[in-house]
Amino acid sequence: MERLRTSLVARLVLVTVVVSVALALQTSAVSANQMTVFTCHDPSGAAVGHDGWTTQRTGDLNMTLADTCAGSNQGALVLNLGANGAGYGNGAGVDWVFTAPSWASIASYTIQIADSYAIPSTGGGSGQVFVNASDESDPNYDYRNLGSAGLGATTIARTPPTRVSSIVVNASCDGQDGPCAAGVEVSHVDVSAASLVLDDFSAPTVSAISGGLVGGTTIKGTSEVTFNAADEGPGVYSAWLVVDGRVQPAVLLNSNNGLCQNLGQTSNGTRSFAHPEPCAKSTSSSVSLDTTGLPDGQHTLKLMVDDAAGDATTAYVGTFTTKNAGNGSLGALPGPGAAGSGLSVGVGAPNGSGASETAQVRLGLKGAITRSFRHRALRMSGRLIDSQGRAIGGAALDVLQQEVGSPALKLVGHAKTLANGTFVAKVPAGPSRTVEVAYRAFSADPGYAAVAKIKESVSAGVQLSVSPDRTGPEGTITLSGKVAGPIPRQGAIVDLLVHYRGRWEPFRTPRTNSHGRFRVAYHFEGGVGRFPFRAEVPAGQAGFPFGTGNSRVVDVRTN
Repeated sequence: MERLRTSLVARLVLVTVVVSVALALQTSAVSANQMTVFTCHDPSGAAVGHDGWTTQRTGDLNMTLADTCAGSNQGALVLNLGANGAGYGNGAGVDWVFTAPSWASIASYTIQIADSYAIPSTGGGSGQVFVNASDESDPNYDYRNLGSAGLGATTIARTPPTRVSSIVVNASCDGQDGPCAAGVEVSHVDVSAASLVLDDFSAPTVSAISGGLVGGTTIKGTSEVTFNAADEGPGVYSAWLVVDGRVQPAVLLNSNNGLCQNLGQTSNGTRSFAHPEPCAKSTSSSVSLDTTGLPDGQHTLKLMVDDAAGDATTAYVGTFTTKNAGNGSLGALPGPGAAGSGLSVGVGAPNGSGASETAQVRLGLKGAITRSFRHRALRMSGRLIDSQGRAIGGAALDVLQQEVGSPALKLVGHAKTLANGTFVAKVPAGPSRTVEVAYRAFSADPGYAAVAKIKESVSAGVQLSVSPDRTGPEGTITLSGKVAGPIPRQGAIVDLLVHYRGRWEPFRTPRTNSHGRFRVAYHFEGGVGRFPFRAEVPAGQAGFPFGTGNSRVVDVRTN
């Protein structure tokens, strides 16, 4: 069998040479109305099972289906049409099918195929492997290996034009020209990971609201709001209070025996889980508030409750009054500085002439800019002034950046103001990020008195070469290239496109290796003329903090 596979590799129409199987670790803010479901392995490689997927087959015991995803970064959802003495008829096959819950639809999905094999025709039927949304009809395949032997690893990343309810992965016999061969493996596919984004537009309902914070009462110390919450979608997730417009930390309401655990690692801001319906459909819970840090008097209160998809309900709006002073307590004390002056005195030496806690940093750039990978280093000019518009000269400024997908700010440079308050900050080259110029009014202040920031979107850098640039109508070319780093260890996705019939058509989506390199073979099928090719690296990839970038266009002529 191995000899048969090896001898057929040369007949591939399209071969992806370098691919990997995992998504990168990334955490981000919650995105409402959607959640992500991981299958087989999450982006870190941890096994997460196949909840939401079912199997089906036409009945032959030589057709096998298995989940071997138990190992870290090892195993897959497997489909196989093994050797059968009688061969297989048209349509004989096995499926893994993901079906969205009744309340949801599938907005987008990424499926990583570690390997696929489909036996070529030997005068009868061909082996077949395909992936498609079952709501869409043939030939809208997301992936198809029809008698092309082993295609190796690939990644399918798709957003359907309309929402769909189920995804099918199939290994079968395409026997329209006769039965598939007997006594040999006909088709095989391994799905090493999948990530499915589900839509949910129903928010939780909340009832039986009570507790010391409810009803405009006067309280001291710690008090709470109790309530019942229910959700018809993925389940009730968390609750939080908003006090005087300030959002308090959220509380997970019910872990649902560990199923309602946000796995993170998404690039689209959604929560992620190993289950399509991860959280409890209903729960009774409470949220508490320590009021001793609040000044005495009346305060506004909101209770917010959301579900696993981030759909939030404003469950309660009201007021409460605190009275924590008295009984020998000093109560709420004013901050440092002269009472009633509105000024505060910092800690340490003044930072600049006319150092001020009410300073402003003004930049000469727009709040959001887009730069190419080649020109991603920045020079940020600006001016530091006090609240009266007077210059603060001789002040030291910090330059910080927060990369897309990173939770932390990082110090990357310094600048100093001239006597008129102007400055130029040099920012080293980096990925898409938020860049801040920050001013500390006094040398030992714990925080910054003024911060100005911009968002810099950096386009990915990608190079493409094609060899040869001239071939026959049925010739084969090799497309290779490199995506500029830093590259996550599992590589970056690249879309390869050809300009055909007036528009750019994607024809393959390889993933680079950890050094950013990719290589793909393409076989023409009778086309004559000039064919422009280009490579595009899409934005939003986990662990790859760059915007969409394109290579130069490379022409190939066939005659």
